[in-house]
Amino acid sequence: MKLFISQHTVSAGDLATFAYALGKALELEMLPEEKKSGSLVHIAGYVKDKGRYHAEFYFVRNVHGIANSGEYTDIRNDFAVSEDFWTRDCPRGNLMDAFQRDVYQLYINGFPEGRIGYLALQAPLTMFFSEVWSQPTWGFRPPRTAGETAEFLKLYMTVITTLFRVSDYPARFIGGKIQLLRIAQPKRIVTSC
Repeated sequence: MKLFISQHTVSAGDLATFAYALGKALELEMLPEEKKSGSLVHIAGYVKDKGRYHAEFYFVRNVHGIANSGEYTDIRNDFAVSEDFWTRDCPRGNLMDAFQRDVYQLYINGFPEGRIGYLALQAPLTMFFSEVWSQPTWGFRPPRTAGETAEFLKLYMTVITTLFRVSDYPARFIGGKIQLLRIAQPKRIVTSC
């Protein structure tokens, strides 16, 4: 992946070209046995369109289905690429407007147990934080910046990685160091989908 990234620079407005090139490279270069467990790659960033910027999110995968249980299904040799934020989710939820009211959008992939666990954790912690923040004399408040929001995301991820570290799960690569990359919203952002 590092080699592919170093060989393919991404200019503003050209995230799609990068995502489709990655899908094609994975399809051609991965061995059949490597493809059997399924591969999921998220690519996100801002693209420039008519002098303004908007977010895009590409999903590159050879997993073509998901069961009600959360298990990935229909794993193939071919890779699909879709842009899921700007063309699908943003218009559905008028998300550019909603972002101004502290709404956010998450895209989660990975092992079903961790992904489902994360979603199960989110609801009770959201209720807990709301209760704490509603106490006027305590001095606690919701996050106001991307950096503060990232701290809460890191907290959620810490709980999930701890569950994997203290488990009988055979995959040793789960539960490693949490890596967060915040992408600042550029000036001259598009304000509606």
